[in-house]
Amino acid sequence: MRRAAASEARAAAAEARATAAEARAAAASAAAGSTPPADCTSPGLGKPDNTETNRKLEAALQRVANERKEVMLSLANDVMMCTNRKTCWWNGGNAFCTKRGDAPSLRLELPVPSAQQNSRGADVVDLDLVFLKEPLPRRPRKAETELEGWASTDGFSKSWAGGQISSVHEPKMGWGGGGLYVQHFTLNVGCAFLRPTPRAVLLLERVADQLSKAAAWDQQVFNSEAFMLSHGSYNGSGVAVRVMQYDQFMNSKVFFFSERRRFFPGRLTAEADWPVMVHFNYHPDKHKRMLCVWERYVGGKPDACDSLPQAG
Repeated sequence: MRRAAASEARAAAAEARATAAEARAAAASAAAGSTPPADCTSPGLGKPDNTETNRKLEAALQRVANERKEVMLSLANDVMMCTNRKTCWWNGGNAFCTKRGDAPSLRLELPVPSAQQNSRGADVVDLDLVFLKEPLPRRPRKAETELEGWASTDGFSKSWAGGQISSVHEPKMGWGGGGLYVQHFTLNVGCAFLRPTPRAVLLLERVADQLSKAAAWDQQVFNSEAFMLSHGSYNGSGVAVRVMQYDQFMNSKVFFFSERRRFFPGRLTAEADWPVMVHFNYHPDKHKRMLCVWERYVGGKPDACDSLPQAG
């Protein structure tokens, strides 16, 4: 009995030492930052199919990706590219930058490959955004280890972006007629980073399935699947997401309306105090507002937006 107990104790001690070693390795890895593999695939997911499209895509990604093998991916249909005035409702134009600061980018006219699921992750952005700083290093490293992704918010204050607790009360029921609820604005799928985790893939499959069955707004469907609680026969997606700082990854309502006093009248601003990006999702006169924000910060004309009203 004593020998068996001693053997069990030694085994338990060995397991504890192994667990501690794993914890130390994980801590060291977190302190050093994650190191991506040499190619553009995720560990354990294998290489993409050796097709002409995938070879072109891999060569392009290897050419422009940063040191962590990250790129920004912009998706656009004819509405955003404005090649047809009958479908281009926002009276805009389009410009394409190959590089802004340290943020590489490229334009590809390729079909979306099936090998997309083998990527390390992708930043997906609309074309009505102006990036003023490279967004990728500002993504929290936790998003690479514990989360399915992050996204900007449609919220226009700290509480609407991150969430807040509110209450309701029914006077007819007396003191026991109240209750609490959580509320927050939706994530905006026009600026999002998605990791190729099983839950993220399942989330997008569920969104695609809904959109294939009935006409709906993709953002509404995405948020419904991301946040709806499991209930009855419905099982929620279980994804873990992070909303980005609303005053860094900001929407145009923050810039032109809710926090207007921060930005108007325009004045010279140190680059460290610039927002990372502005998404013009709240204004239909997108193009001129995009141009004025670029001129204000990059073009050195602080008053470039001062003539524009709160609403478009």
